Amino acid sequence: MLFGCDYVSGQTGAAKPAKSAMNAADKVVNDAVARLKSMLPRDGRLVILLTGGAGDTASSASASLRSAFSGEPKVVFARVEQKPAAPVSDPGAPGQHVNPVQFRIDPTPTVVVHVSESDGKLYVAARAPGRDPLGPPEQGWLWVLNTP
Repeated sequence: MLFGCDYVSGQTGAAKPAKSAMNAADKVVNDAVARLKSMLPRDGRLVILLTGGAGDTASSASASLRSAFSGEPKVVFARVEQKPAAPVSDPGAPGQHVNPVQFRIDPTPTVVVHVSESDGKLYVAARAPGRDPLGPPEQGWLWVLNTP
């Protein structure tokens, strides 16, 4: 599968062929899709919690990952809902309270995929969700892909 390829059409004269060279970000996304497809269980579904950082390349890569699985019934993307929780006392400031936030993730993810960019490089990494799917990886990353 190719994601983000440019095609030139509608020009007068001889038609230009589509670009055949895949850019580095497309390759990383395609490699991530292949790795995630290899994680599909035989008798169940793969629930992906897709997280990401800011940046055009990371946003595009996240959209491409979602698009790659749009027709796959055994792949579901988890949703994160944020809601305010009841105020609790602040142990560091007697008489004060804090307003915590609760996160609800539905359905429970089987893998967390994080897409980010830094210093012009795209990174796509996967890990087990652990006790806190939104927190740091407890057992390290299963795999990390990046552009050169």
